[in-house]
Amino acid sequence: MAAKAAKSSEEEKTKSIVNMVQTVLAAAATESYPTSPEEKEKYFMVQVAAGEELCAKGAEFYDDAVLPFYKALKVYPAPMELLMIYQKTVPEPVFQVIVNIMAIEQQAANPEGTQQQAVPEEIEIPVE
Repeated sequence: MAAKAAKSSEEEKTKSIVNMVQTVLAAAATESYPTSPEEKEKYFMVQVAAGEELCAKGAEFYDDAVLPFYKALKVYPAPMELLMIYQKTVPEPVFQVIVNIMAIEQQAANPEGTQQQAVPEEIEIPVE
C-alpha cells in the first residue's frame, strides 16, 4: 500500500514538473526580449532579482522562481557561464528545472539528433 502511494506521489510530482516546464517554455516563447546591450543588462538584473526574491521566500516559491531565472538566462551573452553561476547560487530544485528546460529547448532546436551538448560536462545532473 505504501509503495502504491509513493508511486502515485512520484507521478504527481512528475506531472507537476512537466506542467511547470511547459508553462515556463510557453511564457518564455511569448516574451519580447530586449535587443540592445543596455536593455539586456537591465532586463537581466530585474529578472535575477525577481528570482532571488522568490527563492528567499522559501521552497514553496521555487517553482515561481524558475521563470525569471530562465528569462535572465535567455538574454545573458554567455548562457553556459551563467548556468555555472546558477549551479553555485540558485537552490538545487530551481537549478535542475532550468537545466531540464534548456535540454528540452536544445532538443527542440535540433531534432535530428545532431545537437551539441546542451549542458556542459562540469554541471552534474543527478539521475533519479
